[in-house]
Amino acid sequence: MIKKIGLLATCVVSFSAFGCDVCGCSLGGFSQGVMPDYSSHFAGIRYQYTGFYSQVDHSSLNQGIEKSNDLYQRMDFVFRYNPGRRFKLNLTIPYVVNRMTGTNQVIAVAGLGDPVFMVNYQLLKDEWIKKNHFLTLGGGFKFPLGRYSISDSGQLVNRNFQPGSGSYDFLVGSNYFYRKNKNGIMAETAYKMNTANKVDYRFGNQFNAAVNYVRLATGKKRFSLLTFAGLYVEQAARHTQSEMPVFNTGGKSLFANAGIQLYGKQMRIGTTFQYPVYQHYITDNLTQITAGSRFSADLVFFFGKK
Repeated sequence: MIKKIGLLATCVVSFSAFGCDVCGCSLGGFSQGVMPDYSSHFAGIRYQYTGFYSQVDHSSLNQGIEKSNDLYQRMDFVFRYNPGRRFKLNLTIPYVVNRMTGTNQVIAVAGLGDPVFMVNYQLLKDEWIKKNHFLTLGGGFKFPLGRYSISDSGQLVNRNFQPGSGSYDFLVGSNYFYRKNKNGIMAETAYKMNTANKVDYRFGNQFNAAVNYVRLATGKKRFSLLTFAGLYVEQAARHTQSEMPVFNTGGKSLFANAGIQLYGKQMRIGTTFQYPVYQHYITDNLTQITAGSRFSADLVFFFGKK
């Protein structure tokens, strides 16, 4: 039986290409979520899926409506190491698979994304943890290892569709969890500050936050089940090229999310589903952008308890 639930404060804004070929709405987030045994190391894998639909009305040019259905997938390899009681080191290495099916063009892009390294610090003292309060703060940066200048038929593929951004970016985040018996409230926030890459393209800074109600159901000695439900919000500023705003980039959205996680003594398997309840992307009068539902699943192994 899992006797207590710890919290991992590594909610960071996703740097993957969550967007579409005509919109530039590079939004999205990820979190390691609630973990049993806060002192353990872990290694795991996480799959994420999201889709966007977009269209541009060219009727005024007698060219009809151009449509695009875009699928964005990524596989994250995640690691955590605890060098001491308060510090937690986290590394995420993504592999990106994007596919755009448009009226006039079909593009598939796959490759290594930009890794993220985070350092998290347990802020509340041990006596607070014994009272079931957990609070951690984190900071880190993103390395520009993924390709960001892929072309198709001699034309540069949309920036959001590239596996990487080509820029060094900085992240800060917080994660708070309060538990009483089998019930809990989890709140997490993150902010990502982007820099310009070598071709002077800069993704807009991004913010996301989530609040979830958490319920722990203990079963047999070897397994426990955790369920959660709540809201997730994300917002991004417009991108710039040579400090000039880029059309059809940036926006905000609100998702209802729910998930379930099964814990064993040395592992966790879980899924999360997010459904958009509000969205507003910054577009011109000819362009329409709609975000679809999102899905993620993960498998994590714990080891080396301290």
